[in-house]
Amino acid sequence: MEADAIIVGGGFSGIYFLHRLRDQLGLNVKIIEEKSDLGGVWHRNIYPGARVDSPSPVYGFGIEEVHKTWTWSQAYPGQAELQAYFKHVDSVLSIKKDCIFNTRVNGASFNPKIAKWIVRTEDGRTAVAKYFIPAIGFAALEHVPDWRGIDSFKGTIHHSSNWPCNGVDVKGKRVAVIGTGATAIQIIQEWAKEAGELFVFQRTPNLALPMNQKRFTQAEQKQMAAETASLFKISKETLSGMPYHAPTKEFADFTREEVVELLNQIYDEGGLGLWGSSYADLLSSPEGNRCTYDVWAKRTRERIHDPVKRDLLAPLEPPHPFGTKRPLL
Repeated sequence: MEADAIIVGGGFSGIYFLHRLRDQLGLNVKIIEEKSDLGGVWHRNIYPGARVDSPSPVYGFGIEEVHKTWTWSQAYPGQAELQAYFKHVDSVLSIKKDCIFNTRVNGASFNPKIAKWIVRTEDGRTAVAKYFIPAIGFAALEHVPDWRGIDSFKGTIHHSSNWPCNGVDVKGKRVAVIGTGATAIQIIQEWAKEAGELFVFQRTPNLALPMNQKRFTQAEQKQMAAETASLFKISKETLSGMPYHAPTKEFADFTREEVVELLNQIYDEGGLGLWGSSYADLLSSPEGNRCTYDVWAKRTRERIHDPVKRDLLAPLEPPHPFGTKRPLL
């Protein structure tokens, strides 16, 4: 196979590259994707509670013909809605007609004699292209820690990035989740409703904020449609990459009472605003950063009744400066 450009990966970036190169520059472009459909991690990640933690509508394409014909149902869409979204993207942009699915790329090299890339697949095929674009993201590889004794564990082990299609029944069972990152916190919230006993193994406390999930009314969806273009523009201009208006005031511009009132107001709104829209020097003012952490800790500790767990999950002393590690929802 020969093309102007070969893209590896059919997730957000691969689809966007194909659209720009094929539809706007007129190039002959192909996507090679190891899975059976579009979506990248949103095709693979089907673990309990899988959803975005960026507010609608910015976790999507800023392509006008796509967002003008799509309506999000929730503030933070789940995996099933993301899969439906990728089907919509294909129906609008005709992506699949230039995709090769169920094919894994295992090598690529540049041939200076012909000034082209030779791309090799696991099943022995080759593709030749002037441009080679690995759009594989950062979350495609399954990481399995080399824990001593894991091979002799007599229970059942599941990895979040390779979840069984039929799900996992934990009703009344004794289960454990390793980690408290973005994926783990989503699984924990779902399994806590069903498991007989749930154990969470945590190395480092992570700072979780309330999501305040909500379903949109028709009026809210209509308003969002009118604001989508401007929300994408705002997101490109903020440190967080999200549609939080970048703060202009610094910590020293407020009294202590004003700061605490502001932070509590942002906390109550839900989402990642406490990270992205409090004051301009959140990450450079030690005093301001500590104040934010203290407000977060106070609000979080109020929700944890067990004093031992309270100190583990929301310690009075910050495990790291607030916002230097991405907060969770």
